[in-house]
Amino acid sequence: MLPRTGPTPADTLPGHGIEPLAHPPDPDDRPPALYRGGIEPLAGDRPSGPNADPPEISRPLGDGPPRPVVTPLDPRTTRLVRLDFQLGPVFRVRPTDVMTTLGVAVGPMQGISGTFHTSFIFASQRAFVGVYDVPIGAGAVLRGRLRNRPLYGSVGLTGGILVHRAETLERGVLHRVDPDIRLPLRASWAISDVGLTLSLVPAYSVRSRTYETRGAEVWNRHSVRIALLIGLHWDIVAGRARVVRRPSSAPDDPE
Repeated sequence: MLPRTGPTPADTLPGHGIEPLAHPPDPDDRPPALYRGGIEPLAGDRPSGPNADPPEISRPLGDGPPRPVVTPLDPRTTRLVRLDFQLGPVFRVRPTDVMTTLGVAVGPMQGISGTFHTSFIFASQRAFVGVYDVPIGAGAVLRGRLRNRPLYGSVGLTGGILVHRAETLERGVLHRVDPDIRLPLRASWAISDVGLTLSLVPAYSVRSRTYETRGAEVWNRHSVRIALLIGLHWDIVAGRARVVRRPSSAPDDPE
């Protein structure tokens, strides 16, 4: 084999490598200077500044129907019909019974309203005597409302009757009617048209009841009772109450 006497193609390549896609830089080819203040691509030729006209809004589908205007209800003039149903225990000294109540109140949202109620008391200790008590009454309730929250508080006074029915082994079925007075205290939270009601209802039915079998007392209830009830109420807006305003008195004439 003869030795190589001339340069080879590998000897002509640069030792630091090559960039086949690179072009030699042009000293006159410089990137444009950027505008430091920013640009407004949607501004166009519209003048800007505090005195410039507001932009025009395009409405291809029209303005549409007008939005309803919601007027807040005035609690002093808005008449309200409130229906409520409550359930809970009723305490008459020692025994504890169960009572349900259905009531209605008609009047302004805030102020004095008329009320009517009817209840049903399921008496316990029914092994020897079956007893049902039905209080029925009407009266007035003073109701208040928080300014910025749908929370109500009320105190009322009602008068009526308590229908007492008892079925005994010795005397058969008995019916008695006693006067009945109630002082309901309520706290309500309105959730739209439906809300929650918590009530504490002291009552007085004038007469105590006691039943005996063969000389032994088997059933006894005191005339005073206290019920703790919880339930739901429904509110129905029934127009506006008429407000009577007193005419302002004119100042006295000094002459």
